[in-house]
Amino acid sequence: MLSYERFKEELVGRMEQEIGGSCQVGIRSIRKANAGVRDAMAVFGKGNTRDSISPSIYLEPLYHEYKEGAGMQEIAETAAAMYYRGMESAQDAMESMPDISRYESCRGRLYFRLVGTERNRHLLGEVPHREVLDLSLIPYLLVKGTGEGASSIMVSNSMAGCWGIPAEDVMEQACANAPKILPAAVSTMQSVLKQVLRESADRSDGRQETIGNIGEPEELPGSLSGTGGIPGIFIMTNKKGLNGFAAVLYPGALKDAADMIGKDLYVMPSSVHEAVLVPAGSFAGESRLAGIVREVNASCVAEEEIVSDSVYFYDRKERKLCMAGEERLCVRL
Repeated sequence: MLSYERFKEELVGRMEQEIGGSCQVGIRSIRKANAGVRDAMAVFGKGNTRDSISPSIYLEPLYHEYKEGAGMQEIAETAAAMYYRGMESAQDAMESMPDISRYESCRGRLYFRLVGTERNRHLLGEVPHREVLDLSLIPYLLVKGTGEGASSIMVSNSMAGCWGIPAEDVMEQACANAPKILPAAVSTMQSVLKQVLRESADRSDGRQETIGNIGEPEELPGSLSGTGGIPGIFIMTNKKGLNGFAAVLYPGALKDAADMIGKDLYVMPSSVHEAVLVPAGSFAGESRLAGIVREVNASCVAEEEIVSDSVYFYDRKERKLCMAGEERLCVRL
C-alpha cells in the first residue's frame, strides 16, 4: 500500500493523464474552519498557477477510499469527474463574481459566519474576526447568491490588506450587510422534515438534486406573533441556508422569535448553517440539551461544519444571549 505522500505523487501523475491537454496538476494547502490545513489538488493551465480558476479536490477522502480498496485508476477517474463538475460550477459562479481586487465591488456582498473560537485559533490569526462569547465572527464574500444554491469565499487578512481597508471596518461592513443580503428565517421542525421528505421524493423520481441548496425556509405565519405558548422545536437560519447559524446574532432576530413563541429560548448550534431553538421549560434542561449537541457533533456533523459544543440561552426580557449556565458571559442583541 502506498504511503500518503507517495499516493499524492501517483495521483497527480494519473490526474494529468486524465485531464490531458496543456494543463498541469498541483497540490496546495488550504486552511479550513475547524479542520485545520488540508491538502487539495488543483488543475491549472501550464505556466499559470496563480490566476487560473480551479476547483479544490481534497485528497484525504480520496486516500481513505484507496485504503478501503479502491484502485488508483478508479480514484483518478473520480477526481477527474470532480474536477469537471467543479469547473461547471466555477464558470457559473464567475458570471456573478465581483472584482475581488476592488473593495467597492465587494463591500455590498460581505457577510459573516460564526465559528467556535477555540477550534479555530490558527485560522483566526489569518482572517479579520470578532470574538463573541465562545464564538468568532469571520467575514465572507457572497460570490453567488441568486437562483438555486449559493457560494462564498472567506475574506483573509491578505485580501483586506490588498483592499487597504482596516480589518475592523471589514467586520463592521459584514455585520451590517448580513441581515440584508441573507435575512433570517425561522421554520418549524415539522416544515423542515416536510422539505427533507420532498427532496427525498424528488431524488427517487430521478430528478436532479441541487447541491448546496436546502430550499428557502418556511417562515412562521405572522398571525402567531404574540400568541405565546407555541409548542415544538424551531430552526433558525437564513433565506439561503448558507452559514445560517450567524442569524442568531442579527439584531432583533432572537427577540422576534422568542416573542412569537412567547418564551425564552435555548439556542443549540446544529451546524454552521442553522440553529435549533427550544422554548425554555418545554421538555429538557440545559444539561440534557448540551449532551444532545455534543452527541450530534460527534456523530452527525461534518468536522468543518461544527460550531461549538455549547448551548446558549436567550432572555427575551433582558434581550441578551448567554452561554447556558454562564450568565456572566452575555451579549445584548
